[in-house]
Amino acid sequence: MPAPPDAAFDKLCCKLAVNLFVAGQQGNVTERLTASVLSLLLTLAVLVGSLYLLLWQTYVLWLEAGLICVEMAFLAFEMVFASVSVITFARYDTYRTLLTYLPRIP
Repeated sequence: MPAPPDAAFDKLCCKLAVNLFVAGQQGNVTERLTASVLSLLLTLAVLVGSLYLLLWQTYVLWLEAGLICVEMAFLAFEMVFASVSVITFARYDTYRTLLTYLPRIP
């Protein structure tokens, strides 16, 4: 008997969430802009997945709806902090690029 489509979607959301955490951790540790932007995009994908589970899933329990709302609140906070880190890393990259073109003063 094949698995219902909701189960396949749950697997996809779990894989996206794992990739989100890995990209976010690598972006923050190495201060790379690309990994942080990828983390921000994956956060949007996980947020859409959570919204699907809340609104259009076949059968939603009250407890599950509450937990999904808490997850979406944490994802919103994560998006705010990720946006701040992307802006900070972009500024740092801009300053670093400008500093390479300035002459060094002995």
